[in-house]
Amino acid sequence: MIIQEASPEEIRRTLKALTEIQEIDLELADIAEERGGLPEQVEALAAQIAEYEEYITAKEDERVRAEKTAGESGQRLASARDLLAKYQQQLYAVTTTREYDAITTEQETAKREISEFELLISTNSERAIELAQMVEDKRAELEQLRAEKVSREEELERKLKETEGEEKVLLDRRSGFAKDLNPRLLAHYERIRDAKDGRGIAVLVGEACGGCFALIPPQTQVVIRQTRDIYACEACGRFVAPAELD
Repeated sequence: MIIQEASPEEIRRTLKALTEIQEIDLELADIAEERGGLPEQVEALAAQIAEYEEYITAKEDERVRAEKTAGESGQRLASARDLLAKYQQQLYAVTTTREYDAITTEQETAKREISEFELLISTNSERAIELAQMVEDKRAELEQLRAEKVSREEELERKLKETEGEEKVLLDRRSGFAKDLNPRLLAHYERIRDAKDGRGIAVLVGEACGGCFALIPPQTQVVIRQTRDIYACEACGRFVAPAELD
């Protein structure tokens, strides 16, 4: 797989720049590993905290609705009881069977409403208590998560301070090597690097690619050693450079 045609001097410069970039990328990967995945941990904790906060808000809203329903049912229960007492008094004054039947029907309706309101009060009061406990438990867990996030952020900040100077130097060096490279070549290197454990360029080892050890045709080996072209391994996609570039 031939990537680019150019003079041997330009080919050597390009391959040397790609090799330098790879060494820098490996050092940057070491720095990232040194940070121990802390940025991802902080991000994950932030997402979890947001979920907990959303959960607490939802349960608090539900608790408020349950308490409101219980309160309104309490008021209606009191009214239904007053009506029942009123109907009871009216029974003493009835003079006809028709009046008695009418008041008795009203009493049954009031009693049914009383039972319904008592059930609503009981159900919603119990639910409000349950929700309050759920919120309290979740808030305790939330505080632990917040404390853990602060701890991770402090650890990350410390590690960033320890490595940011070195990282900046490496990034500046990388930019210096990358600025004169063909964008297509650099994009190919970065794509393969991401797919192949951080290595987008290998050296020719004997008759094989030093990255995947796939055999390279003899004529292509000559092209690589004489830096007459830039070659990417047909098997793994890595650029293949001669063992000596100076």
